[in-house]
Amino acid sequence: MAGFFDRFFKKTEAGGEKHLQFDEVPGCLDRETKDAGAKIESAAKDARSAAVAGIKEIEEKIRNLEKTEISELSHPHPKVRQTALKSRANFITSMNKTLSTELPEDPDQLYNVLVELIRSFSNNMRRQGKYLHPTFPEEMKDLKSSLDIVGRALNTMTKDLKPSVELREKINKAREDYEKISSAANELRTIDGAAVKYERRIESLNKTRVDLESEKKSILSSGDYLEYESILKEIDSLKEEKSEVSVRYGSLLLACDNVLRKTAYIADKNGDKKISEKMNYLVMLLHSGEKKDSADASELYRELYPYINETISENETIIKTKHEAQLFSSANLFISQLGEICDAYSGTMSDLDSAEKRLSALGINEKLSGLDKKVSDIESELEKIRYELDTGRSRKESLADSIPAIIEELKDLLSEIEGRDVFIKGDWKDLARET
Repeated sequence: MAGFFDRFFKKTEAGGEKHLQFDEVPGCLDRETKDAGAKIESAAKDARSAAVAGIKEIEEKIRNLEKTEISELSHPHPKVRQTALKSRANFITSMNKTLSTELPEDPDQLYNVLVELIRSFSNNMRRQGKYLHPTFPEEMKDLKSSLDIVGRALNTMTKDLKPSVELREKINKAREDYEKISSAANELRTIDGAAVKYERRIESLNKTRVDLESEKKSILSSGDYLEYESILKEIDSLKEEKSEVSVRYGSLLLACDNVLRKTAYIADKNGDKKISEKMNYLVMLLHSGEKKDSADASELYRELYPYINETISENETIIKTKHEAQLFSSANLFISQLGEICDAYSGTMSDLDSAEKRLSALGINEKLSGLDKKVSDIESELEKIRYELDTGRSRKESLADSIPAIIEELKDLLSEIEGRDVFIKGDWKDLARET
């Protein structure tokens, strides 16, 4: 960047050159704006004075036109006189309306008013005025000469204003360039300030993460964690036992379900409604999923077994497998198997519940989950910070690429405004304002 500015700064204050510091540019532009404004106001003042003089002449000649009589000798045809009289009245009304326009002192407003004034004069002369030339040739010619005074005032104003207006446009463009440079300097300052805060935050987050990882290592090497792992293995083993018991229970249901449902159907068909209802209720109990207590199902099965046994004896086709035949050969066999499975399930569930309570009491899982959540939050924040830093670096590169061209344009504009070579000294980044 230093080499870029060296091209401008090697010359000394000599040969009509002008050297400015960056922060001196606004003052220079203010002075040029004041000078251009003074020239514009002077040109506008002269034009206004000339226009006012012309308007006064026009007002006088309009009054003379209004007083002029039409001679029958010079215009014997009555239609010609009638048309001239009517047109004159309309023409004078329109002209007086236009002449009542106030001429402002503001240069921009004055210019626009004069343009509209001359346009209105021209329209009046082209419309109603064209009917007055044959009847009032001298008066209309004389009026035209006064209208030309206002037109020349506008033309002179336009000519005198052109250099100053063009200069003012260059000044405004130069000021716009300077504001872009100043804004970029402030943006750089903001980006750099944010980067410092982000780096401090990164340092703080990394320190916190190290502390969290140290705390996690401490937990993983503790006696409580060894117990935690032991209990986890115990829980896994108990869950396998639970699954095995559930499979055994399912096999028992599969073996008895067909016989019990067919027995309930036969009881209902034979009109034994109560037996059928009890049989269906037994099936419901066995399928309820509650395997901790087999007492209700065992008691009901014992009550219904005589009917079940009798039905099987009378309907041999109910039994499909040897396993079914063996299972229903006595009341105690089914009850014994059901009780054994339910007791095993209840014991396993009790042990599992106890192990899970001991695991929860250690609080290891909660501590590790809490630490992992904090580390994850830190990673998320670090990712956002890295994104902001990358965005800031990208924006700085963009400014570094674009600002030199704006500085070059500003230098050229200042040279045109001053009418001599202008060089800008210093670092544009120093334009950043304290916040």
